[in-house]
Amino acid sequence: MRKFYKIGIFLLILFSASQCIFAKTVIKYVGISNAVLREKASTTSKKACVLDYGTSVEVLQEKGKWSLVQAAEDPSKKGWITTTQLTKKKISKNSNVSANTKEIALAGKGFASNLEENMAEDLDFDYSFVNVVEKNAATETEVLAFMEEGKLTVGE
Repeated sequence: MRKFYKIGIFLLILFSASQCIFAKTVIKYVGISNAVLREKASTTSKKACVLDYGTSVEVLQEKGKWSLVQAAEDPSKKGWITTTQLTKKKISKNSNVSANTKEIALAGKGFASNLEENMAEDLDFDYSFVNVVEKNAATETEVLAFMEEGKLTVGE
């Protein structure tokens, strides 16, 4: 009986060691500008650091809608971020593709500039209010207060 016990413990240790040795590092990329990493997996947690758009990160742990990450190039930059702010697709910071502010805003609306112009002329669409709203910016404190008042959680 002792022999089976020793073999069982040996196999358990061997399995645990193999999990550590063969664990695959998951690399993702920050998909938003100025991504805030938190000390805990909560929008109300203290800010740990901020990462730029396209920064490569190692995913250390996943917990619900959150991922614990550290910057691949600077492991001291570590914290929790909502998983939706990460992408598996590599983002090139040094791309030759450029876009101005208006083009980025149009892309956010889902339109190319010529399509928006055609819709405005042919269908009498007016995007001026959308443009006004896009210029409004809320502080982090205001967003958190809004979420708390509306009993919202991340991802809603």
